Parts: sequence; C-alpha cells; structure tokens
Amino acid sequence: MRFVVHQPGLYELWVFGPEPIGDISNHPEVNALYFDDEARSWEMRLDVADLIAIASGEQQRRIDEYLHGQFNKDFSTKEEWQKFFAQIPRPHPWRLTRSKAEEWVSLLKVWGDKPFFRDQSVRNLQAETGLSYSSLEDFMIWLQNPENALGEEWAKGEKVVRAAYDTPEPFSTKRIALGWLNLMTDQTFDSPEQWVQWWQVNHKNLILSADGRKLVSKSK
Repeated sequence: MRFVVHQPGLYELWVFGPEPIGDISNHPEVNALYFDDEARSWEMRLDVADLIAIASGEQQRRIDEYLHGQFNKDFSTKEEWQKFFAQIPRPHPWRLTRSKAEEWVSLLKVWGDKPFFRDQSVRNLQAETGLSYSSLEDFMIWLQNPENALGEEWAKGEKVVRAAYDTPEPFSTKRIALGWLNLMTDQTFDSPEQWVQWWQVNHKNLILSADGRKLVSKSK
C-alpha cells in the first residue's frame, strides 16, 4: 500500500517547466521518463492517483488507520507520534526485530543445552528484550511467537510518520495537490469529490498528451 504521494522529483519539475533544469545526463530516471512514453505515462498516473488521495483526505485516513491499528495509539498530531517513536528503549513488542528473534531461536536450538551458553544468553536476552524471564525456555516461547519482536514494524511506522507529516512542498497540502492535478490533466475541478469521481470513470483510459506533458482521455 502506498501511504504518501510518489514524490515527483527533478524530472517532473522539468517536464512541466519551459526549460530543462540542469544537466540530466547523471539522472537515468530522468532519461527513462523523457524517452519512454510508457514509463512516463505510468509514473504520471501514479502521481495523479496519489495527489487525488491527498486532496480527498484518503491518504491521511489510510495513514491514521495504519498507525492506530499497528501501534494501538490514538495520537492525531505529528508531535505525539514523534514523541512515541522517540522512546528509548522501545516499548514491547517492538524492541527486538523478528529477524533477530529468529537468529536467537536458531542459536538456542544449537547451544541451548550448554550451561556456559545458557546463563549468558539469559542475561543478554533480558537486556535486548526488556523481559525478566529467568529461563531460556520461557524466552524460546516468547521469541517464537510471531506477535512478539516486531522491530521491523516499528521502523516502518517511523517512516510512515516522517512521510506523512514532513513531506515538503509542493505536495504537502490539499490546495497544492489540486493545483498540480489541474496542471497534469487540464481538468478544472475545484473539489476533491469531483476529482475522485473523474478518476473512477477515466483512470483506465488516460494516455499521454501529444507533447507528453499531461494525461488526457483516449477520446480526445
């Protein structure tokens, strides 16, 4: 699932501008989009879909749904989420990553019956997980539970928060998103609802305009 607008970078700014911006020889993605109509059409369709999601509020709804569901928090502001992800150490079950948990499981299966390994491993696992278990058997049960050790999900959540709240202009506001939609399609809708309806009806029939700068209906 795409949570944020697919950032149009240097190449989109150049495509919509009157002159190329700088030397594009060191930007293969620019060359690909300039010379490959199919690639540019696909990229622009993704951008338009994401801009409509921003303008309609659907993007923010998806972000909120993901964060609230994944982390069981009712935060609604950037500051609250940033404070949550700034916690050191992380709360359970996000302190240890699933890959690290699986690594521990493999080690315990091989060395878990060795006294010299058991004592040190208990101390290490207590430090890494924040749990107070005193036996490797209890740790093994915990480590094998897929609902525990979700450190990778914590990293994903941090990225979502950064993308959702720190996206730079010109893609951070509904108003700007509507302006870019007008520019990229030549449609003049001024409400998100109209854009959503237009996209539902026309998205399968959009192609590049003759000059390669806009998306237009095949019927035009």
